[in-house]
Amino acid sequence: SGRDARVNPWSGGSSTAVGGPAGADLLEGSWLNISRPNYVECLGQNAENDFMYTLGRMSFDIFQPSNLICSVQSTHNTIRMIGEREELPDCVPNSLKKEVALLCNSSYGDSASKRPFLRSYDIAVSMTIEPPSLVGQPTPATTPSPTKRMRAVMSVKGYILPDPEVKNRLTVWFTGGSLGPAKLSSNDGDETDDEEGNISAEGNDYGGLDEWNSIFGKGKWRRALSERARGMAAKVLLGVDAPSKMEEDGQLGYSLNRPVGGHGKAYIDVLYLDDDLLIMKGHHGTIYAMARSMVSQRYRNLQAASRT
Repeated sequence: SGRDARVNPWSGGSSTAVGGPAGADLLEGSWLNISRPNYVECLGQNAENDFMYTLGRMSFDIFQPSNLICSVQSTHNTIRMIGEREELPDCVPNSLKKEVALLCNSSYGDSASKRPFLRSYDIAVSMTIEPPSLVGQPTPATTPSPTKRMRAVMSVKGYILPDPEVKNRLTVWFTGGSLGPAKLSSNDGDETDDEEGNISAEGNDYGGLDEWNSIFGKGKWRRALSERARGMAAKVLLGVDAPSKMEEDGQLGYSLNRPVGGHGKAYIDVLYLDDDLLIMKGHHGTIYAMARSMVSQRYRNLQAASRT
């Protein structure tokens, strides 16, 4: 694309950089994924033509029960510049620790160009946990299944760092995530979702916190031997601190204390970027097409107006 991800957008670089001209980071904002979800072993589509997967496949078996069926409504990627030392991640791939440590130990002074050149890369997936009978799937005998549809948001916390050797490449790693029930409101009209995964729908068709607790509450299910083996492998390889209890609001969280990644290992290449569209290619060859969300675009317009 001719764009250079290594140029700091706060350094007064040229407008051909991924970061754009000084004071305007084109990558920053919330992006709506307009591509098909790329999780493995798709189970087909529901009545609303949303693609369906198991919770285990969507979360690398971190969240249980792993055989719950989830339909995906939308995916938002939120990218922002990290500008304060206390915001730097605690968990970093081994091969990147020295590079991130240099950011942490830098003396920035008053110069904006010396801020850490690091971006957050957070993902929020708005989805529905489906009763198996509603989507033509068999009901599992060993784990509980919902009797009503349940709206949920699965989030992943990540970071991206420019690759020093490839100008349009961003090295990515993830440090944790969460799963929780989405906030519901009984507005009339079509379903909508925002950047935080809050969904408007008629509440009578969807289960609430009691339904959520009946599925995810401690002691409601037991892991199969294969699930326990995968969980142990994730703990050893990634340092996964798996969800041990559910919060009062239904949230389940995890952390990756030994995240994998590094330059040339886990990355995304920026193929195209403008005010409205972002196209990237992952290290496995998957293409991601994203449109800037309306909220982010309005914020960018206000920022541009304030500079004129």
